[in-house]
Amino acid sequence: MKKIYVILSMLLLLWLVSCTDNKEGTSKINTTIIDPIITEKAVIIKEFEMDSFTNIVDWKYFPEFSLKNIEVNEWDTVRLKINTTKWVHDITLDEFNVFAETPEWEVTIVEFIASKKWTFEYYCSKPNHRKNGHWGTIVVK
Repeated sequence: MKKIYVILSMLLLLWLVSCTDNKEGTSKINTTIIDPIITEKAVIIKEFEMDSFTNIVDWKYFPEFSLKNIEVNEWDTVRLKINTTKWVHDITLDEFNVFAETPEWEVTIVEFIASKKWTFEYYCSKPNHRKNGHWGTIVVK
């Protein structure tokens, strides 16, 4: 009987999250998932959406992420949704072994557990992208 209530609660929560109207563009969405089979503890998922693109100014290329700063708590599960709108890029976060190609006009999702406290840098490892501004920071508190 307890499992039925947990499952119904989880479905209600997912429905509420899907009905949220976000008007800020790039955003943070907090989702709590309860897995009744593995454990009855809640898993906190911090979800962030960002664009990856390149601006061209005076024939010079300036790649960047639209989201420059992310804050999470230690042991949060972090989900990044990267929408690449101009050219092919990638996302790299060395300390959490994150690497993913981000093809043009596709949304790439990467997920990891923020298991270390500190300020880390995520970046695009394509030639000269990081140097030209294609990076951001994630603070794990």
